[in-house]
Order: sequence, then structure tokens, then C-alpha cells
Amino acid sequence: MGANALHSLKNDDYSDRELLHILRDQGDDEGWSTTYDLVDVLGIKAPQNGHEPTKEEHAAHAVRCVGTRFSWMVRYGFCERDEDKTGWRLTPEGNDLIDGKMTRQLRERLDRMKPGDRVLLMREIAGAYTGLSDAARAMVRREWQRGTGRKRG
Repeated sequence: MGANALHSLKNDDYSDRELLHILRDQGDDEGWSTTYDLVDVLGIKAPQNGHEPTKEEHAAHAVRCVGTRFSWMVRYGFCERDEDKTGWRLTPEGNDLIDGKMTRQLRERLDRMKPGDRVLLMREIAGAYTGLSDAARAMVRREWQRGTGRKRG
């Protein structure tokens, strides 16, 4: 196993937005993707913990990581789980939340902002935050935490 193998599926490993894009890319005609499809794409490996994990241990660990993370995303309202609890797909709101675009022009405008302008921008974002849906607030909060290095959320 490589030194850079992914051993977890925390917000620091992949943002919710990144995982939801993977889910959308892996989905069938109705948008469903199985836990095993996601495991294959993400390449999660069980940590060694003193011994080389078996193929079965790697698979069980990866399924646990995907199931746990996507269950939280169901709770947030980003995706839904099928009745058999083996498949996942984006909710309409989850689709809306991942369709944002950072254009080159917007990036350049942000880069040119003075500190005082950034404070006013944050005030506007904070004011708009309270009017968002629960799912949108959860994603904004988790992106903030990921971007600022906070580990929980």
C-alpha cells in the first residue's frame, strides 16, 4: 500500500462538494450509485495498525467510511439513500449546491479586494447565511470549517 493511501473519508480528505460531484459522476441513469461503486472510485485502504490488512479488511473499512460519510450527507439533505441502503444519489438541493462556479473574473475580483472590502463581503455573506435552507447552511459551514482548518463539523 502506498504512503499516500486514503484511510478515511473526513471533510479534510474530501469536501462534501467533491464527494457529491463524484456521486453525480458515478450515478446511473436515475442518479443512483452504490456504496461499492464509490469505494472503487475513492480507493480507501484500511490503515496497517501493525499488520498488512487483508482484502476483506480493506473492503469492510472502505464500506464503513463511505457509509458513515454519506449517511451524514443524507442527514444534511445533500443526498438520499435507497430503500436497500446500498445506494446513494443527490437530492435536488444537493445538485443545486454543487453547481456553483468560481469564474476567473470573480477570482480576480476577490484577489484584488482590500481587507476592509473583505470584511464587508463577509458581513453580506453572514447576513445571507441566515436565510439559507438547512442544507445550504450546513454546506457553507462545512466549507468554511474545511477552508479554515477546523476539524469538526
